[in-house]
Amino acid sequence: MEPRRFCPVPRMRPMHSSLGFLRRRAPFIVSLAFLAACQDAPVAPNLRPRAASADVSAAGTFVVVNTANDGAGSLRQALSDAEAAPGADVVTFAIPETDPGCTGGTCTITLTSALFIRWGEVTVDGTGSRIVVSGNDVAEVLVISTNRAFPAAVSLKFLTLQDGRTTRTLTVSGGCIANYAGILRLDHVTVRSCFAEETGGGIYSEGQLELESSIVADNYAAYGGGIAADALTMNKSSVERNTSEGGAALTIGRNATMIADSRIVDNSTNEFEITQVAGGVAVGELAVVTMVRTLVSGNSISMSIFVQGARAGGIWNSGNLTMINSTISGNVANDGPGMFGGLYNSGTLRLSHVTVAGNVGPVTAIGSDAVAGAVRLSHSIVDGGAGPACAGAMTDDGYNIDRGTTCGFGAATSRSNTDALLGSLADNGGQSFTHKLLTGSPALNAIPVGTNGCGTAGETDQRGTGFARFVGFGCDIGAYEHQVPLPVFGGFLSPVKAGIVNQLNAGRVLPVNFKLGGDFGLTPFVTGYPMVTVTSCPASSVARYNIPSSSTTTGVKASKLNYNALTGQYTYLWVTEKNWEGSCRRLTFRFTGENVAYSLDVEFVR
Repeated sequence: MEPRRFCPVPRMRPMHSSLGFLRRRAPFIVSLAFLAACQDAPVAPNLRPRAASADVSAAGTFVVVNTANDGAGSLRQALSDAEAAPGADVVTFAIPETDPGCTGGTCTITLTSALFIRWGEVTVDGTGSRIVVSGNDVAEVLVISTNRAFPAAVSLKFLTLQDGRTTRTLTVSGGCIANYAGILRLDHVTVRSCFAEETGGGIYSEGQLELESSIVADNYAAYGGGIAADALTMNKSSVERNTSEGGAALTIGRNATMIADSRIVDNSTNEFEITQVAGGVAVGELAVVTMVRTLVSGNSISMSIFVQGARAGGIWNSGNLTMINSTISGNVANDGPGMFGGLYNSGTLRLSHVTVAGNVGPVTAIGSDAVAGAVRLSHSIVDGGAGPACAGAMTDDGYNIDRGTTCGFGAATSRSNTDALLGSLADNGGQSFTHKLLTGSPALNAIPVGTNGCGTAGETDQRGTGFARFVGFGCDIGAYEHQVPLPVFGGFLSPVKAGIVNQLNAGRVLPVNFKLGGDFGLTPFVTGYPMVTVTSCPASSVARYNIPSSSTTTGVKASKLNYNALTGQYTYLWVTEKNWEGSCRRLTFRFTGENVAYSLDVEFVR
């Protein structure tokens, strides 16, 4: 039998960060030499890692039945059993309310030392329960996979992890979660009130990290208060109220990262001696980050002492950052050299349909020291308030608005020294707050259909599903698209009948009544409608409906549309011609925002 060996987490040593930043104090990370040795180490049979393709049918389910730190029925024991068992395993909870750790329907598992998942596929599922796992301010909550040859695949669902604290005897990064090589997915998980001496107050991840509908809040670290990660996918999640001395609440070191429908809000960095810092997001030089339908707001940075270099209240980017349908608003950088309220760039930056407004700093919105062409804006609003909005070279790709003149927009379709007429940052629907466009805004319908993707089916503004990007006669500039309620045709009303040929005395004025679900003014039709076309009359055997003459009128010279606000009913007075006698005509309606045509067939008689 092979000797029983496994790879524990060693005492970490300081080195340059694997997350792509150089700074005064680097996080303590696993020695590469140790990892290489660990990968080749023989493993005891009952701890041998399984391949990621293990048959799910062989999966085991392990049930936690108490809130004890360890022992039979505990979470620690369930994880140990799952690690030793073959297949992809699931840990669930059935803790009775009488357990001493349960209060008011919430059961808290209080740890005295960190939980470990070294390898295998494990899902810890708190669905249907209210489970809190606490480090009790004496221990990390969870440490995942130091073996890069056999990384663990871990999924946490419907859980709260809190009060984790790095212990130095184990690690100084990842107050609640330290993920060294694993594949970690959080689904409806809250990570809160955790502390790391070095990096990643809530989560430190050198492996793959995915957040779905999760919250990382109220954590602290010297670097990366909320999350410090290599590779990140974040959807419908929030990083909020985290505090750090450097980096940012969300610090992305390298590799591809996608952030969608999320919020990075109300975080703070109290910078001491580190130059690469922001209140909200820091993007490392090796990172490629795409942010869509995301809000970066209310973040702040302040300096304890002067250190040369640039800082930003909202975002600091030295990598490759693309933002689409997003808002940077209300971020603050205190007075001092190299301070930018909204965003600072030294890498590559692309903004499309982005609103940058209401930020505070010596330069309020965007600063860059990158070469010309590195920063490109399209379909975006930059509102710097009373201060200078931009510093550095900005490339104008069209349809931009600058409230001042410092962004240097020169495209024929862009405007400088123009107030976009933004409302306050507020809940206008969707996943995150936006600045709505007020009546008369020059951003409304400014982008013609067919230009730069305007009118593409399925496109939305920052708010996502239910908020189409193209509404009206064109697309709006910025993250917000003004939503005009669309008419809903309720069918033809008396005196006509739909689905049958109506007979009418030629030359009479026919009132065609209908409802649209509200008042859409007197121009609800698509251009070219209502439309009247000649059509073949059906055979005499086909049923007809004779419209009573008493329901029609005369004396109207031209067809027109009326609206009765009391009844919510529209009446289209259709003026017919005497010489239409003996023929059939089709009256067709099409309404703005719809691709459906509604038709009424009429046979004209003497």
